[in-house]
Amino acid sequence: MENPLKESISKRLEKERLKIPSEEKVPKKNYMAVIVAAPIVIALIFILLKTLF
Repeated sequence: MENPLKESISKRLEKERLKIPSEEKVPKKNYMAVIVAAPIVIALIFILLKTLF
């Protein structure tokens, strides 16, 4: 029972170590999210304007 627990803990630690370099790349992902989200927001605004007028 002890070995699977230790293996799962080591896997979680490895995942956390892999997340550290990916967090440094977050700003680039944020720019991509803004580029993808901007047209969606504009479309929602146009839909709201069409429903109001």
